[in-house]
Amino acid sequence: MLLLRARDGRQWRFTLDDLRRLPARRLRTALPAALGMTGASDWEGVPLSALVALAGPPPQAVSLTALNAYAVNVPGRDLARYDPVLAYRRDGQDIAVRDKGPLILIYPFDRFPAELNTQAYINRTIWQVHEIVLE
Repeated sequence: MLLLRARDGRQWRFTLDDLRRLPARRLRTALPAALGMTGASDWEGVPLSALVALAGPPPQAVSLTALNAYAVNVPGRDLARYDPVLAYRRDGQDIAVRDKGPLILIYPFDRFPAELNTQAYINRTIWQVHEIVLE
């Protein structure tokens, strides 16, 4: 279950089936070695920008929290510039919790290697996402 909360207090809850009904995007990219998932993979999921657009105008920032309470802040400008995907499939398979799923925020590392292969973006590649708060 994914919880999306807007600044005005509105909330939406999404099951994986709900997310699969939204327009999906595929992204082929290799993640930095520090993330422990070697090789290029085909990721499929909902663009984070499309998901947060359900709550209204683009936010200044988006806070994502994982099942283990790890949280990251993604600047709103990342949504427009890099259009990261909240992936629920890797190489055609649903992502299990034991494999960092069911939801992982994936940036297009191969398209912007000089900009994204930094510690800041490695940290923003959050897995086991269960809550999104618009700021």
